[in-house]
Amino acid sequence: MVDVLVSDYYAQGIHSIIWDASTYSFGIFYYNMETDQFLLIKNACSCDKQHVAIIY
Repeated sequence: MVDVLVSDYYAQGIHSIIWDASTYSFGIFYYNMETDQFLLIKNACSCDKQHVAIIY
């Protein structure tokens, strides 16, 4: 299953996204961030129905 959280261009800076994962089961989730110059792929662990911990 794939969710697209953002599909837009943003100016350089700090941005945040809130993702409601309450309809998903616990587990490991993968996410990516892409710019014109690089692609970052990471994973996150769902701690409970309201929190997802980003793993660096």
